[in-house]
Amino acid sequence: MFYSKNKNQKKYKFFGIPVLTYEKTKKRKKLKVLGIKISKAISKRSKEFIQMKHLNIIRNSPLFDIDWYFRYYKGYKISNPLDLDYLTKGTQGDRNPGPYFYSNEYLLMYPDVEKHHLNPLVHYEMWGYKERRNISLADKEIINFPAGTKNINKEIKTRNNFDKKKVVVFAAFSSNGKISEKQLYLLKGLKEISDYIIFVSDNPIFEEETEKIKDYCNYCIFIRHEEYDFGSYKRGYQFLQENNILQENDDLIFVNDSCYGPVYPLSEVIMDFEKKKSKKKCDFYGLSLGLYPQEYIQSFFYIFSHKVFSSNIFSEFIGAVKKELSSGCVIYKYEMQFTKKLREAGFKFSSLVSKKSFKLDINKHSLMPTKYTLSLLKKYRYPFVKVKVLQGSSVEKPQEIIDFVEKENNELFQIIKPDIEKKLQSIKHKRVKKVSKYALYKEYNQKILNIKNKVKIGEKIKVVFLINMTSMFPAESLMQKFMQDSLFDVKLYVIPDIRFGEEELIDMLKVTYEALKQKYDCTKLSVEINKDNEISKYYDVVKDADLVCYPSPYDISFSLYNPYYAAQQGILSLHINYGFFRSIYDRFIYQLDNYNNFWKVIIETDLNMEEYSKYGQCKGTNALVVGYSKMDKMAEIFNNKKENLRKKIIIAPHHSIKGGMNKTLSLSNFIKLADFFLDLPEKYPQIDFIFRPHPVLFKVLSRENMWGKEKVEKYLKEMLSHTNVIYSTEGNYLDIFAQSDGIIQDCGSFLVEYFYTKKPQCYILKKETDIEKKFSELGKKCLEHCYISYTEEDIINYIEDVILNENDYKKAKRVEFAENEIMKNYPHVTDKILEELKKELLGE
Repeated sequence: MFYSKNKNQKKYKFFGIPVLTYEKTKKRKKLKVLGIKISKAISKRSKEFIQMKHLNIIRNSPLFDIDWYFRYYKGYKISNPLDLDYLTKGTQGDRNPGPYFYSNEYLLMYPDVEKHHLNPLVHYEMWGYKERRNISLADKEIINFPAGTKNINKEIKTRNNFDKKKVVVFAAFSSNGKISEKQLYLLKGLKEISDYIIFVSDNPIFEEETEKIKDYCNYCIFIRHEEYDFGSYKRGYQFLQENNILQENDDLIFVNDSCYGPVYPLSEVIMDFEKKKSKKKCDFYGLSLGLYPQEYIQSFFYIFSHKVFSSNIFSEFIGAVKKELSSGCVIYKYEMQFTKKLREAGFKFSSLVSKKSFKLDINKHSLMPTKYTLSLLKKYRYPFVKVKVLQGSSVEKPQEIIDFVEKENNELFQIIKPDIEKKLQSIKHKRVKKVSKYALYKEYNQKILNIKNKVKIGEKIKVVFLINMTSMFPAESLMQKFMQDSLFDVKLYVIPDIRFGEEELIDMLKVTYEALKQKYDCTKLSVEINKDNEISKYYDVVKDADLVCYPSPYDISFSLYNPYYAAQQGILSLHINYGFFRSIYDRFIYQLDNYNNFWKVIIETDLNMEEYSKYGQCKGTNALVVGYSKMDKMAEIFNNKKENLRKKIIIAPHHSIKGGMNKTLSLSNFIKLADFFLDLPEKYPQIDFIFRPHPVLFKVLSRENMWGKEKVEKYLKEMLSHTNVIYSTEGNYLDIFAQSDGIIQDCGSFLVEYFYTKKPQCYILKKETDIEKKFSELGKKCLEHCYISYTEEDIINYIEDVILNENDYKKAKRVEFAENEIMKNYPHVTDKILEELKKELLGE
């Protein structure tokens, strides 16, 4: 007998004659015996068999947590093994099987699962895991913990000692369900200074692993909560309070496992704390400080006195910790705010390494333990080495740090050594994916072919513009052109910016959405905000698009709204730079994976194209060199401009002050020239000064470690007391460009943008070597046609000679340079972009 199979059809032949033909569909079985048809409905029993199979898959999945399910979905009762709630509710995306699998997100990411009405967890266990599919939209890796690991909550031994008067909550994490040598060494060091240790880890564990910590710990909690170290601190603190373990004369210590150590005995740290506490200089304490946006103790090591941890503000803050959108949100919302809240409640804080002493001793100003570990070890006997320091985040050489640790503490070095060797091996064998000219050639060409076919049958090209804030919308003029063209169906989606804390994120979403929906009917939110002011759902706004325009080359939002997602799907992606590229920092952007994965990026000038071809991974092969569309509106503004009766000069200081942001460029001279700027309006009453600081400048200066809010307010009040000063903070700055006769500045993009006015500018530099060190070839050429200032006298000469006496000797060459090198396709850049895109899409 001969047997053959084709999809759902089976044939049995005897000497070439069909004896039995069997075909199965969703609802019926079709059989032919010697050519005679026999059909019958698939039995209820078969359906029950399939259902039971899926039920077993769910129950055996490490992602299904029945105890969690009972607690989380209260009121649910199971009466029948086939009536498992998640089997049906999960298929609709309404319920999750456990704390770290998200049904709705899985269905959003993979429409094929939703289309076939499959339970997402069943699909993941049967096929998704093998296909390496993701199980979350969140910006962090979702861990599949090994089979056999489980949640554990148990006592190891009671508290017997009270002489050290220290209780520790140790926050940890392990993706493999095991306790590492690094963690054990930390516990050993903590045991020497404490009477009680509770180990709280954000993961399930192999039960036998708990034997490793029996000599160090009194209690352990292993459970996946995804709230980072603060979630573990919360659980440990609440357990200690509920079980009356903390005594009135105790101090409470929070430590996490993000460090190797201790290099030196922790008793030295305790002595320093006790000394400062006895002098009433501190109520809570850390090892070193973060400095931005205000001073705060870094969360990997805290000590709190009894009056702090027994206070309402402490328990309320810790009790309010919950799962956040990203690790960045945790840093912003908890680590940065904790010190601030306790300080506002009247508690004093101190640290092993103060900002002042560190700056005096080492002459550095940074987030210290991750940047200058070797200096800290040598000068302060700093007890810890952050793990990421040895992965390359330190300013100092990691090998020198390792060598120093070997000399000071060989036992700890032997623990670090295999980790470092493993890291080096992984780097050695890592195959770094570089985007080439052909990397996404097939996917993008297929999409273009689909678009051409759509247009032929009269369908519109679906274009999606993404935006996170109104001030970052360089593609707005292009969107307006698309909306006027009948060829395109345009949608504008407001997306979350996860670089901010959750509260600010939601507020920004709402403000941006309300502002844009007044202007554009096509404005929509990419997320759903529930009554508790939280994001409850994410919508895949990209999947049906033909072309998506992104506001940033960075991963600033959920994975669905980041450029990499579009590249994976073969969706055409477009990016227009927010600022005019002109500095060495822009080379970093050129090298980004996202920047090179864009289907098209709009490049401003031929000189920028040379930079991109040199520094970009794909050597500029995805670029359209058409100009800078942001300045198109200047022509219309100039046409409607009225003649000035008085001279007008813009003063535009940058935000990158010392100790502020963007230390790579560090352009700003404002601190040095602040008083001088105040004197200018009085010195030149015949001139109107337009004061236009970078929007971030006074936000940075308002921080406690900078000027502070009071000094900022005083400065602005004094500046505005002059009748010939206009303070410009809002609106389109192109208007003030057109009104002005000149500009005094040290900004970034303004350096190039002001050339569109063809008027003279005074650019302030700290030193001549900055030209070579901080600017690209275009930036250097721009500076050649500026009046460069290094001193107050240089600025005075610019005002008097160039502006008042109109001795503008650089004018002719400046205008020629602007027209030939910068103002490419001006004022029709947006039209040119649309024309080029149509050529690419339709072959016109």
